[in-house]
Amino acid sequence: GRISQSLEKYSVVTALKAMDRSHVVLMVLDAEEGVTDQDLAVAGYAYEKGRALILVVNKWDLPEKDNQTMGKFIAEVERRFKYLPFAPLIFVLFSNRPDGVHFSYQRYLINCFREKFKFDQVPIRLQFKGRGKKEF
Repeated sequence: GRISQSLEKYSVVTALKAMDRSHVVLMVLDAEEGVTDQDLAVAGYAYEKGRALILVVNKWDLPEKDNQTMGKFIAEVERRFKYLPFAPLIFVLFSNRPDGVHFSYQRYLINCFREKFKFDQVPIRLQFKGRGKKEF
């Protein structure tokens, strides 16, 4: 009814505000319901805000299962969240002159991270920040 719609709207607004303050979003999917339109909207908001997103499946014990249940569920998640096919890593690096880091050096650093940590299939972004002034 009307109360459940108001409660649902309040929950969504609260979740969106929490995302604004977070770096990582844990999004809980209901195994019985599958991926809902609201799940897609909330995940899209997290994506637009540049937040890391971890999908968590709740109530996995409730659906009837066979040898294909997990594969079908994963396929549905991949199909419905097709705009989230990657996990971008962001390395935050501090520098005295963050605006002066040449793009060729940025490419070099990305290649070093790929080689050292075996991130060959994952997009990597670098974010340079100033060190700030130390107060004594």
